[in-house]
Amino acid sequence: MKKSKRESKKTVTLVGMAAILVMTACLTTACGNSGGAAGQTQATTAAAVATTATTAPTKATQPTKATQPTTKTAKGGNAAQATKEKAAKAKKKSAKKTTAAKKAAGNYCYLTISCKAAVGNPDLKSSKKSVVPSNGIMYAAKKITFNKGDTVYTILARETKNSGIQMESTTSLGDTYVEGIGNLYQFDCGSTSGWKYQVNGAFPSSSCGKYTVKPGDNIQWVFVTQV
Repeated sequence: MKKSKRESKKTVTLVGMAAILVMTACLTTACGNSGGAAGQTQATTAAAVATTATTAPTKATQPTKATQPTTKTAKGGNAAQATKEKAAKAKKKSAKKTTAAKKAAGNYCYLTISCKAAVGNPDLKSSKKSVVPSNGIMYAAKKITFNKGDTVYTILARETKNSGIQMESTTSLGDTYVEGIGNLYQFDCGSTSGWKYQVNGAFPSSSCGKYTVKPGDNIQWVFVTQV
């Protein structure tokens, strides 16, 4: 640390005074004017003054405690940053799980084939009574995998084939019409009977071959007496 001009002048003055006192003590001792004891006392005093003059300024160089709060602040900052990073990682991990769950759910839909309207119906042709299940369920509700772009019809065709269930359809002007499932056909239970499909409880107005399936759709093929 550099000394100020005032401190330097003070040091020079004190050193000069000390030198004068030492010289005086020596002369006094040599001449015997004040005796040996007095000379020694003055010499001691001069030495003390000289020592004080050279050591006093060193107190200004002592370090202060001003830097201590900086360390504490840094530690607090690091802790806050660590907490923030931990929260960010947890959020990112949760987002990945949610995305994976949505992706998995997006590969499934539900399918049911029912002909309960034909069970015990007096209009049912006698030749068809044997093809109608007693509970009216040809294909119990099932969660199935579907591909992007699948329609209600492509899913029906694939699942009936895989399950060994007979299915017949016709296509005209781009519209697909399902005539029979499980050997139960239109008009087998009256002149207005036949097969219709529902998606999530509603009857769409479009052809089954044009209705694109969405994740989680609940598809139901039902045999009705009033098409």
